[in-house]
Amino acid sequence: MEYEDYKNKYLKYKKKYLKLKNIYGGINITAKEFVPKNKKTGINIKAKEFVPKNKKTGMDTNTKEFVPKNKKTGINIKAKEFVPKNKKTGMDTNTKEFVPKKTVKMIEKKSLEIVTHNLGGQTYYIDKNNKSYLSCERGEVIPEKTKNKYKTIEELSKNIPPPELNEDTDIYLFQEWQTQETSGTRINDLVIQTKLGKTIYGKNRYLDYSGVYLIDTMKKEKNETIIIKNVHLPIVSETSSLSQIEKLIKILDELIEEIKRGKIILGGDFNFDFNNIDYENIEKMLKESGKKDVSKNTDRLMKDLKKLYSEFNSKNLIIYPKKSNMVTNIWSLRTEGELTEKCVDYIMISKKLEKYIDIKNSKFDIDESYIGGSVNDEEIQFLKNDYDHARLKIKLVLNDRYRIGYINE
Repeated sequence: MEYEDYKNKYLKYKKKYLKLKNIYGGINITAKEFVPKNKKTGINIKAKEFVPKNKKTGMDTNTKEFVPKNKKTGINIKAKEFVPKNKKTGMDTNTKEFVPKKTVKMIEKKSLEIVTHNLGGQTYYIDKNNKSYLSCERGEVIPEKTKNKYKTIEELSKNIPPPELNEDTDIYLFQEWQTQETSGTRINDLVIQTKLGKTIYGKNRYLDYSGVYLIDTMKKEKNETIIIKNVHLPIVSETSSLSQIEKLIKILDELIEEIKRGKIILGGDFNFDFNNIDYENIEKMLKESGKKDVSKNTDRLMKDLKKLYSEFNSKNLIIYPKKSNMVTNIWSLRTEGELTEKCVDYIMISKKLEKYIDIKNSKFDIDESYIGGSVNDEEIQFLKNDYDHARLKIKLVLNDRYRIGYINE
């Protein structure tokens, strides 16, 4: 057989039976089409179109448009507009207006004013087991009988409004924030509000605000953050569980570590009288606790509490109030006998800030007029003088070289 005959026979066989791929064109000879897709062009010969999308141009050749959006310009070709917003210009081309840009400004002051106030309502005993709020707008205090004794439950009225901020103060620290969505349940325990309108909410036992700075007008020291910490510590009592006391120990340990490490101002309800520490009474409560795991661990708990409470001293902190006879909290008013009154609310300033503050010209006040009106035989006014805590206020004046700065946000 001649060579040409062999060649023709082979080509006929190849065309009929083999599905071979042209390595140059990517063509399937039987189907007369590209095996999608050609990596170089992306073209499918049969469909005569791009397989969307071309990474370089972003173009889909079916619709003749860009697949939004071009990263460089932000333009959607079909809509002929910017995808808001262009980071460089801030412009939204739909409205032809600038998207307002928030301006951040550091405000400098010679002083810093802080107020702290526990907003809990003043109660009084009707009899040995039952008590009530001084102002009925607060809600009810309902007795619930358990196996051994009565315990009281607060049923707060729904949507008790927040206090009026009518003082010229930079930062407010509130505990037992009253606003709530449902009866008996506060939304948050802690709230920090600033004069500039910023509000921070928290449900834990302390809450931080870090928008305050220490500024050296001579520029020899870098600006440093002053942490403002709102505190509401658990109380140690005859009803405290082991987990509650251990939680308190953990929180105290965290606070002491932060106090020793940084520039901090603490304010709030510490539920402890640092000016009249009575360890004997605390130990007695733990030993006589009805909870066996508490009484069994009295020695360990007392060791930890003594160590941590002792760190709240003049070596680490400037503590206000300084006098041991001051009162900031009057517990439920009794029908007879002496009032149960303590100093449990404080403003404490880290010793690391002492050299920057003009202590002599700084001022601290306790406003007892907020505490239950019946103490002073005054008419009871809702959210005016029906609280069980006084309001504390401090004005810290800085030495000439330094300023307090905070962000206008």
